Amino acid sequence: MQKYQERKRSGRNAKTGVKTDTMEYVLECLRNNTTKVRNIRSYMLTTLYNAPVTCSNYYKAEVNHDFYGK
Repeated sequence: MQKYQERKRSGRNAKTGVKTDTMEYVLECLRNNTTKVRNIRSYMLTTLYNAPVTCSNYYKAEVNHDFYGK
């Protein structure tokens, strides 16, 4: 029970251990994807594995685009 409460406080999903903002990023990437995904399981595993590293860079690029037009 204590581990569940710790995960809940840190913003992590109790079942998967993935942070909420990371899940939002992955779902947004799926929405913006225009190419056909042949192996959805592999795509999801890769996206979830790489999400913590690429998430911050993605949002920095979005902010730069919105504010500075770069």
